[in-house]
Amino acid sequence: MTLVSQHIILQSPASNDPLLDLNTQPSLDLQFATKKTLDDRVSGLPLVNHQRDASSGKSAGTYVGSDGLIKTSVVNLVRYSEQFDQSIWNRLENSGTLPQVTPNLAASPDGSITADRILCSKSGNTYSIVQQSSAYSGNETGSIYLKSNTNSYQTVYFRVGITASYVTVSTEWQRFPINSTYSGNANFTIGARDSSDDVVDILAWGAQLEENSTASTYVPTTTVASAAPRFDHDPVTGESLGLLIEESRTNLAKYSEPDDRSTNNVSGEWYFVDLDPNTEITKVEGPDGVSNSASEMQLATGNGHDAYLNYVPVTAGASYTFSAWVKLGTATNLALHVSDTAAWDSVPDGTYSFDVNDGLNTNTFVKVSHTFTAPSTGRVNVSIGRHLGTAPVQQTQGTVTVWGCQLELGAFSSSTIITTGSTVTRAADVASIEGTNFSSWYNQSEGTVFAENRFSSFSTFPIVWAFRDAIIGSDNYIAVLGLPSGQLRYASNDTNVSQWSINMVGVIPLNTPVKTASVYKTNDIACSVDGAAVLTDTSATITTAVDRLHFGFIYGSTNQLTGHISRLAYYPYRLADATLQEITS
Repeated sequence: MTLVSQHIILQSPASNDPLLDLNTQPSLDLQFATKKTLDDRVSGLPLVNHQRDASSGKSAGTYVGSDGLIKTSVVNLVRYSEQFDQSIWNRLENSGTLPQVTPNLAASPDGSITADRILCSKSGNTYSIVQQSSAYSGNETGSIYLKSNTNSYQTVYFRVGITASYVTVSTEWQRFPINSTYSGNANFTIGARDSSDDVVDILAWGAQLEENSTASTYVPTTTVASAAPRFDHDPVTGESLGLLIEESRTNLAKYSEPDDRSTNNVSGEWYFVDLDPNTEITKVEGPDGVSNSASEMQLATGNGHDAYLNYVPVTAGASYTFSAWVKLGTATNLALHVSDTAAWDSVPDGTYSFDVNDGLNTNTFVKVSHTFTAPSTGRVNVSIGRHLGTAPVQQTQGTVTVWGCQLELGAFSSSTIITTGSTVTRAADVASIEGTNFSSWYNQSEGTVFAENRFSSFSTFPIVWAFRDAIIGSDNYIAVLGLPSGQLRYASNDTNVSQWSINMVGVIPLNTPVKTASVYKTNDIACSVDGAAVLTDTSATITTAVDRLHFGFIYGSTNQLTGHISRLAYYPYRLADATLQEITS
């Protein structure tokens, strides 16, 4: 049974959900893994602001979908997609009155009060709002949600690139898409076209431009083009892991597939040893489900017969990780070899073999990775295939398919960054709840936070969640974070003074779900992890400076989470110790 009261959705008891089968209800409940959305279950609204900068030179980001295929997240190339009053939206007129924009006038299709009114009076030859884009490559789709601001239907001019249409806007929200095959600089235009057009008085929301033949899920943006949040899955079990949060990474391999036919010794490109890319590499379907996206390599006996990334510059002594998605064919294993650039027998890390014991098989793609320390020469070759080098010597021959090869600075592999001729950077995920979206459910004096998440690394004191203020470098916060030891810490500062710092018991394995429940109240701090005994602090002041919730990061900090957040729920009061253990067990 579901009860609705003042737009708050309450779930009844006996739901088989420990967080909801209580005598109380959370005021915020983000179920990233089960719902695969940023919407709050309680209010039904999309309270979380998510951004991953996908402007020029940055990757959209990949993730594993529920069907087991690797997906590339949608990128919205329009900036300020819900804020038509911003200066990037030019207001055009010809000897008439400029279009008028009234921000946040009405409820949008998602229920938030973020729809803008656009009024184009009939007093000139051209009256519309326009955003110029240089991203048109020849197959884009523009889309926008429109609704009449009057009691009647209206005819509105909508143009993407050189493709234009007059659309009929009703008194209900509709999404209007236009596909454009134009290549080059062009405009995203909405409003009226000329003096023969009627007055336009509409509500607008959710402008989107994407490199796609159809309109896909809307991605809100502000200052930059942004990629959609990624709701990731385990590639083997299909389990929904929740919201993928990652630090920024760069793929140093200029081609993520060893098939560019390049043999010119250019840094970061593929060089082929006893392997003819024209006859011994065949394009086949990859783990993304796309035809001809992966490279099937025909490996033969003898030294060499591999492809290697040539002369890649690295920082001596730093940790780097090479990874690739691999599927066996007639070969029984795949060799990976790391050396410096002086000679193949000067090896910082030697040869490594991946086979069925590492999960490789002939039916599915499996991601393999290896982390190594960069040599003093400051450059490396990384080969994939059958290069012998030093022991263990690999005797395999036959076919093996590879996809998404990646060389990145870091002690573990991150999600695949596709490259097609140059290195590419994927920006960090930034997710937060701010403004009235925060104050509507937060209690300054006391509260309880439940979180379930997974860590890919503990090396940088990764933040799981943090209540924080807007000042970069400020020490006003309440947060749960990971320690390099693999423990979790619950801590708070108020005006640069530590209020509490509790290291929770136990070491958390990587890529394993962990549940925490954390209480704040004056002189009554408590926390529990995975059902362990509750730890307390009875002498603490609660900071009142916080006005937002950060997921996986803090402004001005390098303590970025790389991992998944499955769920986060908030109760605006202190839950009992026994309840903390119950909901985290």
